[in-house]
Amino acid sequence: MKIYAKLISILLFLSVLIMFVSCEKQNAEWKGTIEEVDDVQLVKNPEKSLSKNAGRVLKLKEVLRITDESGDYYFKYPEDLKVAHDGRIFFRDEEQILKFSLEGKFISNFFKKGQGPGEISGWNKPFALCNDEIYIYDSTPNKIIHFNKGGNLIEEFSFKLENYRNFYGILDGSFIFP
Repeated sequence: MKIYAKLISILLFLSVLIMFVSCEKQNAEWKGTIEEVDDVQLVKNPEKSLSKNAGRVLKLKEVLRITDESGDYYFKYPEDLKVAHDGRIFFRDEEQILKFSLEGKFISNFFKKGQGPGEISGWNKPFALCNDEIYIYDSTPNKIIHFNKGGNLIEEFSFKLENYRNFYGILDGSFIFP
């Protein structure tokens, strides 16, 4: 038992020593700048990294920009981004399920408020893409609304028994709920 206690003490001492040596203060000082431009803080890092093993440097390149400047739609809380096989872009926002071209041009809004065929009762509705068609789950009347890629209503499916909290998509022709 004494040998076991000594071994533990030695291992503990070595662990503390290694941590102390590896955590010595580094003499590196950041040489970047912080400035404010139009009420936004802009942080500029130095050209040369402080670390010898800094990793790779990524350069950002804008390939697409979608803005709400046209007035045909608006952005408030954009989320739930999905991309169709042909590159069309879909995402959900407050009372909007928006569709854009591959170039980022606005095509249509699938959201039509109401409780009739093809209409959605509330704004926070999950949706899924399957075979370039869109399926929107509306939990208030408990239905799935199915549109073709042109935005035309194909059909609706009503659920009588359960009211699901979310809708994850479609797999092998079956709807996936939590």
